[in-house]
Amino acid sequence: MIDFKKIDVIAEIISKNKIGVKLSDEEDLVLTEWMQQDDENRLLFARLDKVLDPNSEENKDLNRVNPDDILNGVKLKINSNLRAARRRYIYITVASIASIFAGLYFGLNSEVQTNDYSETITVKGGDVFLLKEDDNLVNIKQRQAKDIITLNEEDQVIEFKNSKDKIVKNTLIVPNGESINIILPDGSKVWINAGSKIIFPSNFAKDKREVEFSGEAYFDIETDANRPFIVNTKNVETKVLGTEFLITAYENSKNTHVSLVEGAIEVKSEICENYMNITPGHKFIYNEENKYVTKESFNIKNALAVKNDIFMFWGVSIEDITIILSHWYNKQFIFENDAIKNVKLYFKADKTLDIYEILELMSKTNKLKYNLDNDTIYLK
Repeated sequence: MIDFKKIDVIAEIISKNKIGVKLSDEEDLVLTEWMQQDDENRLLFARLDKVLDPNSEENKDLNRVNPDDILNGVKLKINSNLRAARRRYIYITVASIASIFAGLYFGLNSEVQTNDYSETITVKGGDVFLLKEDDNLVNIKQRQAKDIITLNEEDQVIEFKNSKDKIVKNTLIVPNGESINIILPDGSKVWINAGSKIIFPSNFAKDKREVEFSGEAYFDIETDANRPFIVNTKNVETKVLGTEFLITAYENSKNTHVSLVEGAIEVKSEICENYMNITPGHKFIYNEENKYVTKESFNIKNALAVKNDIFMFWGVSIEDITIILSHWYNKQFIFENDAIKNVKLYFKADKTLDIYEILELMSKTNKLKYNLDNDTIYLK
């Protein structure tokens, strides 16, 4: 699995090194060890040197830039990384050396030019926006003519086209209460549920297609026998060649579910060295709290419900149901009786129903008692 935290650390150290900031002994050691790990790391560092060469044709305007402005940009990038975990969906991207490094990392094996940058996209009220460095939102409709990102308004699908001359590190954030469908540069389709985030390059590598994900999404992956599609969550890696599956991996959940609808997938967690093969109608479950892995059957209609934009909880535990509902309705659930967490419910509902109607359905299904206090729901 890709260690994204490690990538961020290396990016920050290289950023400081490239603008002349003295590294600490610890930082110098980390960079040296990283360089000595393998040839790919050394090649990546060499490419970054070329990108940042002030005498190159691409960077002929660098001499006009104030070095202090560059340093401030790098500091802002570093600080934004530290704040990201504490903010709901405001994500700051800065055209800094760290951003270039990230783009180079994802595109190391791609036949593209290294004119790299990052873009962050978010959803609000059904509209799609680019999130700028100053936190302002720019409606994507204003940029479609010149962008590699387009919006199909009729189907409400964002399409990310394969960039021929640049690598763009895309971060798509879907806040609570929103959902969106996207088409990745390789043609794969993803139906993304509320409270989710996906990070991917505009050009996948020659030998693999890799994304970082948190939240819940239904993936329909284009078949490519030479390039497996890999989804990295906080503690689970899913590898496929072309198939359909659902991943539920919210940051506020102790469980990560990978549910296979058709085809075949290989899954492993942070505690497993080898992949586990999953067959259709079965799901891989990793419990982060107790550090154990299980495989069990599930109702495929539960997974298809995400694609069809409805709620379908057939044989799903109350605890797992509340994770999904908390992001759609932006509510907090508190269990006053832990014994009901693993009780399974069976119901289907439209997402247009309000939270009161959903709670009533749940209470009728299993005599569940609830109390709603502003944005907090108590269950017993």
